[in-house]
Amino acid sequence: MGKGPYCERTKGGWVYFRDGTAVPDGCHLFSTKGVFRINPGQKVGIVGRTGSGKSTLLLTFMRMVDICGGEIIVSGRPIHSYGLRELRQLFSMIPQDPVLFDGTIISNIDPFNLSTTEEVWHALEQVGMREHVEVGIAGLETRVQEGGTNYSVGQRQLLCLARALLRRDSDFILMDEATANIDHTLDQQIQNTVRTAFAKHTVITIAHRLHTVAQYDTIIVMDHGVVAEHGAPRDLVANPSSKFRELLNSLGGSEIGTFMRSMEADVSSMQN
Repeated sequence: MGKGPYCERTKGGWVYFRDGTAVPDGCHLFSTKGVFRINPGQKVGIVGRTGSGKSTLLLTFMRMVDICGGEIIVSGRPIHSYGLRELRQLFSMIPQDPVLFDGTIISNIDPFNLSTTEEVWHALEQVGMREHVEVGIAGLETRVQEGGTNYSVGQRQLLCLARALLRRDSDFILMDEATANIDHTLDQQIQNTVRTAFAKHTVITIAHRLHTVAQYDTIIVMDHGVVAEHGAPRDLVANPSSKFRELLNSLGGSEIGTFMRSMEADVSSMQN
């Protein structure tokens, strides 16, 4: 890492953030205090209680809320130096309630018909949805109902991830994790996709289930609009006085156990 926040733009995308002040509702200031840097290709989880500022922090990167203070640099340039379209093309957003349209599988994940059929199938394979689509008689022409109501929340997120894979201009994947209960198998598919298919992308996830970011590089803990702490999951959970440990403990033994098992599974996979 070079001196200061500025460097050449690197494929994968990076962010430098210092004390961003936003106006999310058009009239009330929301000040996010703290300094952090997200490096190219890192997987970063944003956690915190309801109202802690997780979503506002994520939206500042794309200037989806008015920014009136602080310093936010994306891939070597202050965000105000980008045109809105230019800036937002760097990001693929996977919302909490993924958006699918009335149409077909292929029209949803390649809406501008920019990819070959082989590329579309490959994207579906990378997110673990190829087999599901192939079993249908219509294949890529399988009908998608308005809002994707004929697919589960987890499946809709996977299809949105396939759409993001086909975008060649996005360096960042921003995910707002679904709060709804997701089938364990689909949950694992989503996590595996983030680690493998998006290995070269910078992934930033708002996590509502802490175990889903146990294998991430960094966790940012938000508390009343303040970046309370950030660091590797193992370091944060090992500190009994950390905000992250406090948040994890408040969720009870089941979530603690799931987080620890997920973290240890990552260590085991790296050793094998």
